Amino acid sequence: MTPRDPVVGAPVRFVVRPPEGAAPPAEAWTWTLDRSREPGPPERRVLHAVGGVRAFQVLPERPIPIRVGIPSGLQGAPVAWFTVPVGSGGNAAPGAGIGGGSGTGHEHGDAGTLPMAAQHEAMVRTGEAWADLGAALAAEPVDLSRAADALRPVSETARLLPRFSLHKHEEALEEFRGLASDYERRLAALGRAVRSRDAGAARAGWRETDAWACLRCHVKFRFGVVKDLSRFPDLADPPPVPRDAAKEAGRK
Repeated sequence: MTPRDPVVGAPVRFVVRPPEGAAPPAEAWTWTLDRSREPGPPERRVLHAVGGVRAFQVLPERPIPIRVGIPSGLQGAPVAWFTVPVGSGGNAAPGAGIGGGSGTGHEHGDAGTLPMAAQHEAMVRTGEAWADLGAALAAEPVDLSRAADALRPVSETARLLPRFSLHKHEEALEEFRGLASDYERRLAALGRAVRSRDAGAARAGWRETDAWACLRCHVKFRFGVVKDLSRFPDLADPPPVPRDAAKEAGRK
């Protein structure tokens, strides 16, 4: 398990090495141990093959333990269960949801800002998975199973965006959160297209989300190249005509 001491907002990577003579498991189960709520069903995690072993990631969203179950791969052998404690990773309030309140991701209450290292790691993970999702949807034929696997970590990290601090235009935090909510809505629509196996809608959803959510947010809040997004995508002024070229144009 990496890191050894998980914290909220930083992906936890599990590498599963099956016992000798056992087949590698195809999936594992995880859920959070929130003692204040009714336990929900475990979430199934697809295990990706890495160098002959299996690996998967979990993104802790609250400072409460994660319960993990992994089949041994041996016939009749029980599932191996263990519990992973999760630290707050900064000033996150113990037991708080992603944004406080109901934990839908759209309330911003007292959950606290994610540590900057966790923010960077979450966005790196998003970028890798987003590229993989695009490649799966661009394939012929479209690989919708791979797309579903790639979309999962993207959606997980999207729910953390309301707890980000800003490098650029810190004064526009509410605008950033509005863009984050729009991004989540677009991802939800993309997920519905993938689950319904509508390849055309999934491809269109990926392209539209890439332009109208990812790029629109990045030009202001990542790169800081514009202040006003109201003219998006027509943000750039036309380049000035060089003086000599203007003279030549006047002679014709």
